[in-house]
Amino acid sequence: MRTAELTALLHLASPALPIGAFSYSQGLESAIEHGFIHDGDTARDWIASGLTNVLARGELPFLAHQMTRWRNHEA
Repeated sequence: MRTAELTALLHLASPALPIGAFSYSQGLESAIEHGFIHDGDTARDWIASGLTNVLARGELPFLAHQMTRWRNHEA
């Protein structure tokens, strides 16, 4: 493992990172506190926006790329 890879991995293991569902809330708690989310419809819209804008455009393409590399046994 190269130093840069180890450093990236250690960032994920940092005790400073939030854990559990809170780490994936995308600010849901704050949105509720500020009144942006106040019922089921606004909660649904907030969650759908996170799935569309964060997961679908950011994390899932990266995951798909990594899975392809893993299947091809690339280092």
